[in-house]
Amino acid sequence: MTPESYQRVRELYLAAGELPAVAREEWLNAQCAGDFELLAEVRSLLSHHDEKTDALNDSHMQVAR
Repeated sequence: MTPESYQRVRELYLAAGELPAVAREEWLNAQCAGDFELLAEVRSLLSHHDEKTDALNDSHMQVAR
């Protein structure tokens, strides 16, 4: 990955992370404009982010208690 592509992935990941999940896919498709590698990379990062966020959800914490 080039420094430029890394920066683009980072920008999209950070911006998409601020969006509600229901709005992300349409926004990402527009931002990636057919660059399926870029789209896949950002989706992958977001899926890991969502898993970590979900793992810390209060309902999961109740089960742990």
